[in-house]
Amino acid sequence: MQPNERLRHHRLQRGWTQENEAEELAALAPTLGEKHLPVTGRMVGKWERGEATPKGVYRRGLCLLFGATAEELGLYQPPEKGIEDMQRRAFLQGLGVLTGFAVASSFAYEPWERLSAALAQPRRLDDTAMRDLEAVTASLESQYATVAPVTLTGAVQGHLATLTQLLDGHPPAQLQTRLYSLAGEVAGLAGWLSADMGQHDRALIYFDNGIKAAQEAKDQALGAYLLGSVTTLPAFREHSPQATIHVLREETRGFRARDATPTTRAWLASLDAEASAMLGDASGALDALEHSEAAIEATEDADGVRPIVSFFDRARLAGEQGLCYVRLRRFDDAKVAFQTGLAELDASSKIRPRLLTGLATSMFARARSSRPVGLPAKHWASPPGPGPH
Repeated sequence: MQPNERLRHHRLQRGWTQENEAEELAALAPTLGEKHLPVTGRMVGKWERGEATPKGVYRRGLCLLFGATAEELGLYQPPEKGIEDMQRRAFLQGLGVLTGFAVASSFAYEPWERLSAALAQPRRLDDTAMRDLEAVTASLESQYATVAPVTLTGAVQGHLATLTQLLDGHPPAQLQTRLYSLAGEVAGLAGWLSADMGQHDRALIYFDNGIKAAQEAKDQALGAYLLGSVTTLPAFREHSPQATIHVLREETRGFRARDATPTTRAWLASLDAEASAMLGDASGALDALEHSEAAIEATEDADGVRPIVSFFDRARLAGEQGLCYVRLRRFDDAKVAFQTGLAELDASSKIRPRLLTGLATSMFARARSSRPVGLPAKHWASPPGPGPH
């Protein structure tokens, strides 16, 4: 047994006893998608002494509680990296820096000159500099759909660091709310990138910090968007569709789905439909898809309303419809939905492979369900011919 000094250090750094930590961890149950999280000071002591290792929801909860990764808390030891892996990581970090430079160079020099002055003297932050920050945020968000996460992460983290520095500098009161909202939105983007790279613990930390920023700004639309982002993590999407539905339909941490922007409402309704389909609730899933379609119609009159969920549009809705129909075993409807989505998607879209896989799955499942009784599969199943499927 090896004592976990890192975990113990994080507790002592906050002046907590083991019982205090247990109470704080138990209070995070709703955020983690759990009704209750049984934890005691004795359990915390065993974790610190190395007699037991927190797993599953407890590990995610500790990462969220201390704002640290599993590795930083001594809960995970990464494998040794070879020289080639180290070189690759350095190269990718360099790409992140270059991406940040590309974003910066896409704007006129004057806004960045103003931003530099604001960083040197935070109280000089003005409305024009805020618009520049919002423009950078929009540029980074627009790249999410096509740029690899590991490439975009450096620029996003650098932008978030800039916003954090400005908040630390006590900006003018009339701009502070906008700055909190913007920081929360960028934290959400960082969470999405982390999730795409499989760093789900880190993604939860980013999303949680974004929610806290939305609370500071009293930004209902942003809070609803970030809560929806949390439900896309495996702890919700794969293991607890009931918790997903609760978060999307009930007020959680002061936010409600109906207060979101039209594009966010459309997306949240599609998440509700997916969770309902996982539970076998066909009526609930179809109702949610109808709500999503209605919200999509309203997006045409809501251009520029933040946060802009640019990744969700009619093509993405068609893909989500297809996935729900597959779960409900409505394979003909799924095929039509996937084909509609693929026809509208840009060839470089990151979700195109997902829709192609869904289309193939729906066609295979449809053919399998209609196989003649008594006919061996090898005489029945054949790959589809050329042309659109």
